[in-house]
Amino acid sequence: MTRNTVLSFPSRRAVQAPPQRPLEAGCAVWLVAELPDERQCGEWLDQVILGTPHESMAMSLWRNQPNLRQSTEKLASFITPKWPAASGAPLLQVAVERAVTRAQQAIEQGQAFEGRLVGVYLYGLLAVVSEIAQVVLRGEDRDGQLRRWEYFSQPLLYWARQHGIERVLVQRAETPPSEVVLTGLRTHMTACLTDPVDAGYLAKHAGQG
Repeated sequence: MTRNTVLSFPSRRAVQAPPQRPLEAGCAVWLVAELPDERQCGEWLDQVILGTPHESMAMSLWRNQPNLRQSTEKLASFITPKWPAASGAPLLQVAVERAVTRAQQAIEQGQAFEGRLVGVYLYGLLAVVSEIAQVVLRGEDRDGQLRRWEYFSQPLLYWARQHGIERVLVQRAETPPSEVVLTGLRTHMTACLTDPVDAGYLAKHAGQG
């Protein structure tokens, strides 16, 4: 079944996303009690696009392609809006901007069919994989054991609560991830965020962006 055509909506006043402290100095600590849950992540997505140049496009894509909104919310549950980009901006915000920008470019190039739009949006969303792989998260569990969050194994908040972790230590990886590691992580990330149909669109219509 073909999904609906993308429409535009008028923009509203911008809401500035709070910057996240860069990790250049070493590490940061996140209190698990302050991590947003799924509902709060969804609300954050709505707020962060308000008044931005890509607001109407994002709203249109999410309204007419709810699968893309779902994939974005899944990413939010894994990394939360607290995950920092190198610039200090929330990495989730960067991912949304990249995804929506690629969809907008596809439309401007006359490639507004469903498979291409879904594929390029997901390609942009997944493009933050290298920045995710450069950050390591650990926490002390209820038994005093230090645990590391394995990328996309579980939503971060669920993982922390499951193991009785109260604080998450956030550090830059000692060495940059290899291309092999990034390729494997991107494949795992795709499986976690998308359904088989959309993964097929990504592979067929946007394998190289």
